[in-house]
Amino acid sequence: MSYDNRVGELTVLCDEVLEQVVREAETLIAAQLVVAGAADQRAMTFAGFLIAAATAAIGGVVALILSDKPDWSVVTIGTSYSLLMVVASGCAIWSAKPGPFSFPGNEPSCWHPDQWHAGASGPHDLHQARVEQAVTLQSQLGKNKRSLAKNSRWMRVAMALAFLATLAGAVAVGWWGVHRRQTPSATRSDRPGAATGPHNQECAFIPDRKSASGKASNDHYAAPPGTPIASRMAHMGRKKPMARRQGAESSRCTEAPVLSEITMR
Repeated sequence: MSYDNRVGELTVLCDEVLEQVVREAETLIAAQLVVAGAADQRAMTFAGFLIAAATAAIGGVVALILSDKPDWSVVTIGTSYSLLMVVASGCAIWSAKPGPFSFPGNEPSCWHPDQWHAGASGPHDLHQARVEQAVTLQSQLGKNKRSLAKNSRWMRVAMALAFLATLAGAVAVGWWGVHRRQTPSATRSDRPGAATGPHNQECAFIPDRKSASGKASNDHYAAPPGTPIASRMAHMGRKKPMARRQGAESSRCTEAPVLSEITMR
């Protein structure tokens, strides 16, 4: 047993009062045990949510890194968020770690006369036994309070980290979205190596085609395979350049086979 220096003050109480003191102390220590179990369950549940959020963030970061053109700003935001969530889950798990905790009741070996406050030569009646039990329960209640307070501090740290990670992530994503919206995207003509006209594009030159009447039609440029529909429609309306420019264009364009029309006789 562990004793308190005020043990002598409880000896003046009558047996009925001491019985009530011991009963209330045992009720309180049983309530502490229920609270400790509920706190551990809450901590593990909260840690599970944090780990799930961190896993989802890590998966998104890996997918962005493996993409063709990863956005490193989003990768940084996701990595920071996942790290904070992992740290928060660790704090929550630490708050639920097993530790010493006192339970209601007393072991028979603690009732040995040498364990009493009065010693082996002191009184060992029911009145003194209740005093000894009340002091022991007071010591157990103090240990449980310290244990619960320590675990609750770790749980508060985990909640604060999770809240800050979510808030910072939301602000960072919002800033990234506004910044991306304000930054004009490069057009096709502004991108490196983009074509600015028919003379800079890889094209296919189609020579004169004779119609059924025997007259030559205007020559046109044909868009190369893989060209978008809008670009193909633009190519359809382009006339053949002047004869003096055909020699310069023949080095850039691939001559397409002549398509002859078979006239019906």
